[in-house]
Formats: sequence, C-alpha cells, structure tokens
Amino acid sequence: MTPEKIAALTGVAQTVIALATLIVTAAVTVLVYVGTKAIARIEHDRGIRDAWNAIDAIALSDEAMLAVAESLMPQPGGTPRSVEEARRKWFAYMILNALSSTYSAARRRVTRSRSDALATCAYHVGILVQHDDIYALTQEGYNPAFAAFCREIREKQVGDGSS
Repeated sequence: MTPEKIAALTGVAQTVIALATLIVTAAVTVLVYVGTKAIARIEHDRGIRDAWNAIDAIALSDEAMLAVAESLMPQPGGTPRSVEEARRKWFAYMILNALSSTYSAARRRVTRSRSDALATCAYHVGILVQHDDIYALTQEGYNPAFAAFCREIREKQVGDGSS
C-alpha cells in the first residue's frame, strides 16, 4: 500500500470516527435531556401533591379549619356538607392524591413494576369509586388520564353489577 492510500484511509477512518462520536454525543445529550425533563415533571407533580396533602391535613386538623376549607371549596350546587361529609371528602382527597401520584409514576414507567403499581391503584380506586361522592371527586381536578382510569373502573363495576 502506498503512503497516499494509507493517508487517504486514515483520513476516512478519522472522519468516520468523528462522525460516530458526534452521533453518540448527540444521542447521549438527547437521552439526558429527555430523562432530566421526565424527572423534573415527576418532581413537579410530587411537589404539587405534597402541597395538596398539606392543605388536606390542615383542613382535617380541627373543625374550625374544616369549616374554612369547606367555605373556600364548597360542594357544587352550594348545598353545605355536614362535618362528617366534609371530613370524608378531605380524607378522600388525601388517598386520591397518593393514588393519582402512583398512577402517574406507573404511566411514566418510574415504578419498579408498572403492572403491580397499576393493579394496586385499580384495587384501591375500585373501592373508592363505589361511592358516588368520592367518584365525583375523581372527575374534577385530577389529571384527565387518572380521571379516565377512575371512570373505567367505575363503569366496569357498574357493568359487572358489583356496585
């Protein structure tokens, strides 16, 4: 092989290696960006859920705070809830917030077992949505995908005659 051919092959090899390095670097950059964005969304969701759970806990702390919470977020139609109904609503929010977060994490595939997390959610949601008042809570203020998940479970129960 002549020195010119060796130089040409070396040039081609260096170009291929540089191009491969560029492609790998771009791919890693995109993967890091996508992963970071997913983590940021999950942390954002968690922060919001934690804030709502703190609000729910304050509402449940005593009857005076429960009355304040109910005055700020009354029942649709304006019919006041009894103290027990209000407690039930605010405690249901705490449970639903945890289930909504678990559902969201499972959908984003950040749980150990997506199928186990969804099955656990379905089980607990199934218990809650048997109650009309709690089912209504799932249909407002939650992620549309979680609301649809709750609706599907409720419809399955009604269709099965198990409600």
